[in-house]
Amino acid sequence: MFNSYVDFVLYNVVGFLFALLVWNWLPKPKPYDYTTIPGHKLNVDSDELPNISPQPGTSVTTLSSTEGNLDVIQKHQSFRAFHLNLHLTFGPLASFYWGPRYVISVGSIEILKQLQSYEDSLLAIPALAISNILLGDSACWTHRHWKSVQSRATIANPHFINENDHTTENASRRLLTVYGVDEDKVAVTTVETLVEQLSEQTQERALIDGPFGMKNEEKIGSILDSLIRLIPSVDGCEIMCDLTSAIIAQEAQRPNKSDQSNTSFSRFLNALQRPLVIAFDKEIDIDGHPVPANIPILLCMEDLIGDFLHTTNQCAESEMRKLIEECFSWIPGLHCLVK
Repeated sequence: MFNSYVDFVLYNVVGFLFALLVWNWLPKPKPYDYTTIPGHKLNVDSDELPNISPQPGTSVTTLSSTEGNLDVIQKHQSFRAFHLNLHLTFGPLASFYWGPRYVISVGSIEILKQLQSYEDSLLAIPALAISNILLGDSACWTHRHWKSVQSRATIANPHFINENDHTTENASRRLLTVYGVDEDKVAVTTVETLVEQLSEQTQERALIDGPFGMKNEEKIGSILDSLIRLIPSVDGCEIMCDLTSAIIAQEAQRPNKSDQSNTSFSRFLNALQRPLVIAFDKEIDIDGHPVPANIPILLCMEDLIGDFLHTTNQCAESEMRKLIEECFSWIPGLHCLVK
């Protein structure tokens, strides 16, 4: 009886090892399915895949020479168009490769709420600096948690509210007024340059060019260094997150000619349409999919706002503002956008 049991186990183990050997020997079709999250894959073998979770501040150009899914991205008129099509094709949770950088994207409120449950591990990276974060720009990556950053640039700050004033210069001056150096012309010019670097036009151009086509990728770092010397009371992490708040707050004040209602609430919603980026410093779970630490997660805000409006269309405007704050205020730079 004992010998029969040993023979049974032995035959099964040998059979399994033989089957495994044959499986490993057989050629496998590309692209290799290396993740459970749907999306665009890399057309490489499994042993050629770049590290999907490099350390913060590591330039992705050092990981691999692959262009990733740049050919797919460049088929669209803009990165935002690609981003919307990504979710249209693969659903509310999707992925793609920007060069060697593995990127996840979220497009539903239900999944966004799952991310919010990991708020304690949320890094204080500037949500508008998508291309810099994907590239691995050390000036934009940080090990600091968002909860530890005392950001002072909020839409509720009186320096940011002026219905008749919508220029980028004044957004910069308001931020510097909070810092107490609004009369410093060099500081104003420097912040204006940073605002330009975070503009959607600049970010779009860099995202379409890809990591190997980007120019002046160190520009934000050098600008930040000069600004920190002028404002020693704050660090680069605070400045970048404050700028996110300042830019979105300013956009919320800007009249939108294509919006017939042009109410303060509609302008506020339009200001939240740009894609954003977040990251966590520990492994998290998204809809049953394990996600390693330090992977950039894009927020398809156009889809998220649309999903939000669909689920709250019966609510009064005042109630919708409160619900928006609950949904989005935990994101770096958006914490105080609703008064």
